[in-house]
Amino acid sequence: MILKMDIDVTEQKRAEAELKKRREQLENAYNSLKESERSLSEAQRMAHLGNWNWNIVTNELYWSDEIYRIFGRSPQEFGTTYDAFLGYIHPEDRDYVNRAVKEAFNGKNYSVNHRIILASGEERIVHEQAEVIFNEENIPVHMRGTVQDITEQKMAEKALELANAYNRSLIEASIDPFLTIGPDGKITDVNNSTEFVTGYSRKELIGTDFSDYFTEPEKAREGYQHVFQKGLLRNYPLEVKHKNGRITPVLYNASVYRDETGEVIGVFAAARDISEQKKAEEKIRILASAVESSDDAIVTESLDGIITSWNKGAEQIYGYFAEEILGKNISILEPDNRKGEIKQLVKKIQEEERIQHYETSRLRKDRTLIDISVTLSPVLDVSGQLIAVSIIARDITERKKAEEALRLSSIYNRSLIEASLDPLVTIGPDGKITDVNKATELVTGYSRSELIGTDFSDYFTEPEKAREGYQHAFREGLVLDYGLEIQHRNGHVTPVLYNASIYKDETGEVIGVFAAARDITERKKAEKLLKLKLEELARSNAELEQFAYVSSHDLQEPLRMIASYLQLLQRKYQGKLDEKADKYIYFAVDGASRMQNLINDLLEFSRVTTKAREFEPTDLQSVLDRVLFDLDVSITENEASISYGSLPVVLADSVQFTQLFQNLISNAIKFRSEKTPKIEISAKKETDQWLFSVKDNGIGIDPKYSERIFEVFKRLHKREEYPGTGIGLSICKKIIERHGGQIWVESEPDKGSTFYFTLPVIPINVS
Repeated sequence: MILKMDIDVTEQKRAEAELKKRREQLENAYNSLKESERSLSEAQRMAHLGNWNWNIVTNELYWSDEIYRIFGRSPQEFGTTYDAFLGYIHPEDRDYVNRAVKEAFNGKNYSVNHRIILASGEERIVHEQAEVIFNEENIPVHMRGTVQDITEQKMAEKALELANAYNRSLIEASIDPFLTIGPDGKITDVNNSTEFVTGYSRKELIGTDFSDYFTEPEKAREGYQHVFQKGLLRNYPLEVKHKNGRITPVLYNASVYRDETGEVIGVFAAARDISEQKKAEEKIRILASAVESSDDAIVTESLDGIITSWNKGAEQIYGYFAEEILGKNISILEPDNRKGEIKQLVKKIQEEERIQHYETSRLRKDRTLIDISVTLSPVLDVSGQLIAVSIIARDITERKKAEEALRLSSIYNRSLIEASLDPLVTIGPDGKITDVNKATELVTGYSRSELIGTDFSDYFTEPEKAREGYQHAFREGLVLDYGLEIQHRNGHVTPVLYNASIYKDETGEVIGVFAAARDITERKKAEKLLKLKLEELARSNAELEQFAYVSSHDLQEPLRMIASYLQLLQRKYQGKLDEKADKYIYFAVDGASRMQNLINDLLEFSRVTTKAREFEPTDLQSVLDRVLFDLDVSITENEASISYGSLPVVLADSVQFTQLFQNLISNAIKFRSEKTPKIEISAKKETDQWLFSVKDNGIGIDPKYSERIFEVFKRLHKREEYPGTGIGLSICKKIIERHGGQIWVESEPDKGSTFYFTLPVIPINVS
């Protein structure tokens, strides 16, 4: 029994040791697997390549870490389904990818490039490659593959594609024969012009010797070899031989080009066909006899700018006689803003450039500027060397003026139409529309092409009235605020006011009418609303004034009783009670008295409208004389000096103007400074109104109170300093506004005040 237990324990220990060994092996295998997984993940990250596995049956999709990085997503964001994957694909590529997957189910190879949208909104390009796993029934159950970010690769391919296109365009863009030559002298590329000048196709030319297509092959060979040695060649004369025998004289310009390491790998060569130049030289020689009889200026200058020939045309255009100008530098003809221009033009001729009909300006002998059109041509010696330049100049001053006038006129005419936000049309003498702006199309519902050529009057509710309007414009030259209604093609009617004026051609002949329509729909609505508001305001004001008048009037009687009994109490008991009682009685009597004054002033304020009289011609000179008579005692006591000029006769309420002058003059005396009061009253006519002023040398007013002093019961001083309720100027303001004028003050402290008010010259309607 003991032996058996020993055996069991031994077996158990052996099993435990075996189990421990297996566990260690599994842990090592697991760690190795994790390390492999990390290595694979790192490799995928470096290659921008991730792997995925899709269980088609359960629609579960596994992504490696690199795919999450490629798609810019985290595992928590991804729904791990095929549909979620499709949601990250660019909307324009989804059908294509979905179709490729379905085709893979049918055995087709799955290898696609498509775009994806990252969470940040960035667009990337990926390449996918996958295989489909089928079960024994040939049904797709799994699909696994890889995703690689190929955005940078595609960008590089695009850049290379553009570079190749650019290189090719450099060749084909040249009108002159253009080709590239390798270090061995073989042609590596040509453009269409080279095919044309040689008669051989691009395919035939590439790979052949460059020098084989010239009348002097050895000279051609020396030329391109010189470029390989020196890097550049300018104006190298050669003659290209066409396969049909035709000869084309050219000047070659060539330079080397290099690879990315700086190694010279070939030559760019461009040939300038100088056949026409040679013909031109011949023509110049043939036409030399006609130079003197030409109206154009024909001048020859040496390469250093010295004038060597000068024809009669040049004398007429520039004002210099030949004997005055020959031997001088041609720069004498350049204005300050064109200095050095002729030298630059000659340089271009030396570089085989053509200068034809070049427009510029030059100075005449009398220092006036003229516009000219010049053509420069090379003058060659018998060996073909450039020795001078021939300049033919035509005076285009008048033409330029005419062109500028026409340009400005065209801009002006069109801008007049399109600059207007209002509907604007031009009408011919026959009443037909000749042009319209966009606003006219909108208000009529017809396009510009539909409107032009139709009768102007056809687009109004009253065609005859519209016709009379534009005919009046043609007769009188102007129409202002002509009321019409435009009818839209859908029936909508727009009320407008038309303003129109004629326009003329260069001879002064009237050729049409500009007509602008101002849409007054909103204005009519506003006028209607304003009328209603004014009526409502008038009713409200009348009710308010009546209320103020009645209230003030009804307060008079009880207030008189209170004041009378308070005064009686004061007379009977003053000095018989204690000091406090006397003070209280005094305050009560004073308060009642001030209340009476306020009520009286309020009644006066309301009477400006409630007890107003009709306007009648009023001599303000007489009104002022009466006021000065009434204020004689106050004027005398204060030794006030009052001066005034001639005052006009106006339509006014004479009683209210008496009150107006009395308030203004009384204030000028009341608010005097230490100086003797000096008051000046004047009136002057300004267009359609009279401007009156009452100026004093009193204490003045801070400008910040210039509005407040006209408010009811607003005072700037204590009652103990200056008596009154502060309603006088409010009454003045109300009187002036009732008469259709305005009142204001201009003043500074200690500098006196000037009160201004205006009255219309033309009579107004006053309700």
